[in-house]
Amino acid sequence: MRARGSSFPNSEALLLILALPLLAVGCGAGSVWGMPVAEIRQRMAVADYAFLAAVDLEEHEPAEALAVGPEAPFYLAFAFDAVERPDAALAMLDLAAERSPEPWRSEAAAELAERLVESREYERAEKAARRAETGAAKGSDLATRARRVLVEALYWQKRDREVLQAMPGLDRDAETDLFRAVSSWRLGVVGATGLFVDLFLRENASAVHSRAYTFLSSDPAWLGRFTRAEQDLMAATFSLVQGEWAAGIAKMEAVLTALGPAEIAESALVFDIGTAYVAGAMTARGGAFLDRLSRRLAGQARIDCLETAGRLYRRAKDSARALAALGSVAEAAHSTEQEDRARYYLLDVLLDLDPPDLAARIASEARHWNVPSTFADLFAQRISSMAAARQWRKLAAWFLALEENGPAETRAQLAYVLARALQERLFRGGAADLGRTTVQLLEAARAASPTGYYGVAAACLLGELPEPIRSLPQGERPAPADGQQQRLADASRKALGPLAAGYFDYGLTEAAWRMVWARREELGADVVLDAARGLARAGDHRGSLNLVAYLARRRGLVAADLALLYPRPYLAELTRAAADNGVELSLLSALVREESYFDADIVSNAGAVGLAQLMPETAADVARQLKIESPDLRDPSTSLRMGARHLAGLLRRVDAPVKALLAYNAGLGRVRSWERAAASLAPDLLVETVPFEESREYVRKITVSALLYAWIYDGRDPRETLHGLFPLLPWTDTRRPAVASE
Repeated sequence: MRARGSSFPNSEALLLILALPLLAVGCGAGSVWGMPVAEIRQRMAVADYAFLAAVDLEEHEPAEALAVGPEAPFYLAFAFDAVERPDAALAMLDLAAERSPEPWRSEAAAELAERLVESREYERAEKAARRAETGAAKGSDLATRARRVLVEALYWQKRDREVLQAMPGLDRDAETDLFRAVSSWRLGVVGATGLFVDLFLRENASAVHSRAYTFLSSDPAWLGRFTRAEQDLMAATFSLVQGEWAAGIAKMEAVLTALGPAEIAESALVFDIGTAYVAGAMTARGGAFLDRLSRRLAGQARIDCLETAGRLYRRAKDSARALAALGSVAEAAHSTEQEDRARYYLLDVLLDLDPPDLAARIASEARHWNVPSTFADLFAQRISSMAAARQWRKLAAWFLALEENGPAETRAQLAYVLARALQERLFRGGAADLGRTTVQLLEAARAASPTGYYGVAAACLLGELPEPIRSLPQGERPAPADGQQQRLADASRKALGPLAAGYFDYGLTEAAWRMVWARREELGADVVLDAARGLARAGDHRGSLNLVAYLARRRGLVAADLALLYPRPYLAELTRAAADNGVELSLLSALVREESYFDADIVSNAGAVGLAQLMPETAADVARQLKIESPDLRDPSTSLRMGARHLAGLLRRVDAPVKALLAYNAGLGRVRSWERAAASLAPDLLVETVPFEESREYVRKITVSALLYAWIYDGRDPRETLHGLFPLLPWTDTRRPAVASE
């Protein structure tokens, strides 16, 4: 489903057009396609579109859809998409474009035009695009969108003069440049050759260039109208697009050598050839060529060329040249973004080199970082490797180097790991080396990432309540989800506008989320929160969680957010599965939240299916245990029952629940090998040594979620919950600080 922005102003009259039919359930509105209108509305509100698969639009008039509401055909089109009825979807869009009021009429016309172009029905597409443009506000996104598809429809009909007449004001991209160049060529417009040359110089190499070169090659005389240098440019780009790396690179090197500095500066050729060097595994050659080329250039063109050279040197493991090039870029960059990017790759080279003065060089680099979080992923895997090797002094040096301006989560991780190493007496003399006590390190972890895993765990070790619980007014509890409110509040509907509100009413949550997300900065917090509730009611918990997480960053967490951040859909099935298998309900809820965001139909890239995200082979094994034949992993009850059974089996085979979580994610065999490598490390430190960032992050997320689920719904002290997950952490009474002495 494609969600588009609307250009129409809000209107109370339009809101009434949308809202009143949907509120008229049970008002005797008759039937549509042999089904009561009230039932259609109810089903669509919860995204139950299965009934549409059987609707025969040969037998029934498409126009009957208007009885559901004047706006209904527009939304029904997307619902028909969901049941794979593209012809019915087109019929609904056609109906909406003809007979629905604005804004749905023009939105439907634009959507229809785009689909008709895709199906090569260019005359119908032209008609729909003109209709959309007529109804759209001048200069709006919808007007631009309609004009874009109109140009394409005219182009494929070879109505070249009209193509050029429609071009002014249209945003440029590679394809519109192709339309302009080809239409001008076919009309014999003076300067058409220059349009093709500009296309090849200024736009990144893509299939559009292949189309352009194929067009010009269709008549041998046409290429002869270009200079030899211009023909070489087009041939080189064509070779790169075709994946002929050796030939294309050689041709493009010759082109760049022949071009003047000004032409190179205005082109996309350095980027194109840089990409080709990587794809063709010729990075050393590329670094050397672009390094030489950069010396002919000036200003931003020189900086960009040198950055590409430095990144190629890095890939080629030519560390000295990479550091020299990237260091020059970092010093000369005019934008903070480019400076941080150059320093990111420079740091990556330094970390791989691991020189004796690495900590000092990290500290020196960190002082220049504009957005420290940019660099966090460079440290994560290396910290894990150092923890596995028990390199506590090196970790301490990194902590001190990053203390002032390092990524917050990296500082929290280092502080927590070092505090735990001191507690476990793995780092003797470490407090003196660091100039910090265990308590100070835990406080540093909590301050750096108060709501993250390390900050939460550190707070618990300090005997304190973690964020966000700690900051809530004393005695304030999360409000349960409002089961009475079945639709967006009137104020939210007005703020969002009728088009977006309709997506909520018709269960089209993906489109609803996209429209709210695109406007999140301008919408009031109450409207965003109401939209999150609407998505949650419709079962789109991923979209709801994204909106609430955004709000938390924007204005901080409040109690009302927590039940939305940690929802419990399928509560009856969750409760039954947890009880039947002896698993904590809070832990199972947290696992499902992180595995699937409560999307029963989700399938991962690896092939895991359903709420509990079981892989097919694991599911087959659990199904045999439960004597289930041909289990439907998309069925919520079945998935939760099997997931809980699998988790319970893992819990019985390990000595800490956190190891069962690792096994759920990565397999019990891997956990056994990690246990052997970690020897006597406590479970939380074992997690730090796991070589897969995905598995480490999996445990962190579920830990924080489990703590909050237990607190929100059971009133359980999060320190007790954490102790249950990590039973070997050094405390016995969670009401007191549990900090070992130095």
